[in-house]
Amino acid sequence: MYICIYVYIWFARRRSDFIGMIDNKVSPSCVVNRAIEDATFMCERKYGEAPEVILIQNQGSTFSYVPAHIHYIMLELLKNAMRATVEVSERSEQAL
Repeated sequence: MYICIYVYIWFARRRSDFIGMIDNKVSPSCVVNRAIEDATFMCERKYGEAPEVILIQNQGSTFSYVPAHIHYIMLELLKNAMRATVEVSERSEQAL
């Protein structure tokens, strides 16, 4: 709950596209890029390495949604995928 309030306050001060916590012009590629950066940092901190993530994106797409929700979902998916990739590469002794 605290994180949602913080995200709301932080984003609300930056742009006027918000109605409550909903961003009327959220760019999914920007949110996913932040999630990639966060997941890479966490993976490198825990395992000492992180696989490269390549995002093929459409820069112009926007829609109305809560950016914190997209970030949380993508962060969890990326963390799971990165962990599995690192574990498999350790078992097969291949470099990422």
